[in-house]
Amino acid sequence: MNKKYNDYTMRDEFDITVDFSTNLIEKKGRFGIDPEKSTTGRISKQGNTTILQIATIPVKDENKGNDLIFNDDNLVLTDKDTCNWYARSIDGSICFTIRRFYCQEERVVSEVVFPGKMSTWVLTDYSMAAEFIPNDRIYTADIAIDKVPSWFALPVKLGDESSLKSVDITNVTYNNVAFNISFVSSFLTVGTASYLMYKSLFDIRINLCQDQERSYIYQLSSALRNFFQVFIDSNIGISKILLNMDAVRTPENPNPTCTRENWIVAKNYLPNLTDNGQMIGELNYNEIEDHFEKALKLFLRCDDLQDLVDKYLLVSKSSMPISTQVITLTSAVDGYCRNFVFSNNTRMKNLKKKMKRFLELGSNNSISKKVHQPTAAIDEQKMIDLLCDSRDYYVHKDKEQKLPDEDTLIRYLSAFRQKYHQILLSLLLFPKN
Repeated sequence: MNKKYNDYTMRDEFDITVDFSTNLIEKKGRFGIDPEKSTTGRISKQGNTTILQIATIPVKDENKGNDLIFNDDNLVLTDKDTCNWYARSIDGSICFTIRRFYCQEERVVSEVVFPGKMSTWVLTDYSMAAEFIPNDRIYTADIAIDKVPSWFALPVKLGDESSLKSVDITNVTYNNVAFNISFVSSFLTVGTASYLMYKSLFDIRINLCQDQERSYIYQLSSALRNFFQVFIDSNIGISKILLNMDAVRTPENPNPTCTRENWIVAKNYLPNLTDNGQMIGELNYNEIEDHFEKALKLFLRCDDLQDLVDKYLLVSKSSMPISTQVITLTSAVDGYCRNFVFSNNTRMKNLKKKMKRFLELGSNNSISKKVHQPTAAIDEQKMIDLLCDSRDYYVHKDKEQKLPDEDTLIRYLSAFRQKYHQILLSLLLFPKN
């Protein structure tokens, strides 16, 4: 086996023969597979799908050791029917902790007559590590996100450790949890003393002030990806999440049980990098450096701003019908502006008025203007009327006579998406309050 457990990304494919077990044994403070209760299996990954094939049919814990008829009531169908599963590569270098899974084909279960028949499972959440992990508490995370290294473009001279650069931000909060974050440009030395090779590296390092569950890490990673995608404006994904890579946590416990792991999550969005487009407007870190820290902190603590970005990215990343795009973007504006008021302090309720106020949020700054240069002037009031009337028709079947032809709707929707993106940049970089 050529790769170490922490070398794999979420895009990598592999095929690994393993010893499999539904439980672990503990010896001298270390956890391992019980050889008397293990069976042979294979874990293979193609694309974003990981398959486990094992020479057994797992039964629910309460039925183990009993004589039973093999049916859906007695057999494990998903992770909800049992606890974590475990597997170890034949050479012992990679330990798998499997948390989320389901049986691939119902017929594999329903046609079972004799114990020991092969079963096949789809794995949607698992870790690769050097040892089996005794707990799920997370205190550090190293995250890799597509295109972020080139967006930062931090200078580094390979072979010269004094040239390593980082952007360090302290006292960041997300979902009421505090942490410090660093964006670090570095390199890895490979080879011998006579022949050295250097590999450029870039890490997003999260140091949590208090231990968290892994679900928090995934939510934070997704929020960071969304934040960067506003500036890169190209489909990007989370390609790697390494957890607890700093094994020495405290002076009192200099040699803790290893909790390092490479976390693979199937629900993670992974675009095709070969068909991923280019950055629009060339808006990179150097151009917003003075605003970057405030923008990141603002985004991570503001749920309304996160939702506004989520809706924009949903339309940008998905191939959805025009009607759904119109409903999604106008509903996003409606929700974001729900507490807006007029000069007399009465609450704004009309969607068209909210849309008009929303478009006014796009400050006339050089940074947001650089991102999009519309090819033709657009009548903003006409755009507002057209999109709001179309939304009323799609949602309530009202105002059918005002529904434009599809070409016209696409043209105005495209212009609104450009305006929407400019406003996101303005809200992040030049907040009004």
